[in-house]
Amino acid sequence: MALLKMLRTMKSKLVILDANVIIDCHRNEVWKQIISSYEIYIPATIFYDEAKYFVSKNTDEKKDINLSQDKDHGKIKVIEAEISHIQNLKTFIKDDFFESIDPGEREAIALLKSGHYDDYVFCTGDKAAIRALTILDLSFQGISLEKLLKDASIKFEKFKPNYSESEFKKQQGKGLQEKNFLLKP
Repeated sequence: MALLKMLRTMKSKLVILDANVIIDCHRNEVWKQIISSYEIYIPATIFYDEAKYFVSKNTDEKKDINLSQDKDHGKIKVIEAEISHIQNLKTFIKDDFFESIDPGEREAIALLKSGHYDDYVFCTGDKAAIRALTILDLSFQGISLEKLLKDASIKFEKFKPNYSESEFKKQQGKGLQEKNFLLKP
């Protein structure tokens, strides 16, 4: 019984989170469960510029997200892509598609593409980011929020459909269809 309890509390995955996932995990009050279930990494752009607040479902008021406190307590880690990683990513993807990917997502994908984060998965609900993972042959390093929550025994019911496993797979399919159009020759 003690072994089972210990296994449940072990952090099983190295997970890079997108800003939209962080914001909605706060909004749906599952943030503490996520950071206790996984080893969480946040790209610097998302940490410093993008995941700053959420709007409460109950009161419609703006509430600050304090990721610095989680970082200071060792609950999350901040990772930063080198400029060369971003430039390398840009050599693969056509410029208009590259620009359609939000900066924090670009940084996360550049980190994965660098080859230094092969054991990590990137959790996002953003269509362009999911398609980018697919066209760059990084699909295996993407994970839907629904699957991430399910693996941690957290209910998905409060979240938007764009975070579902079926939507994730749908966007991967679109990425496969668009691959020849979005990659640079």
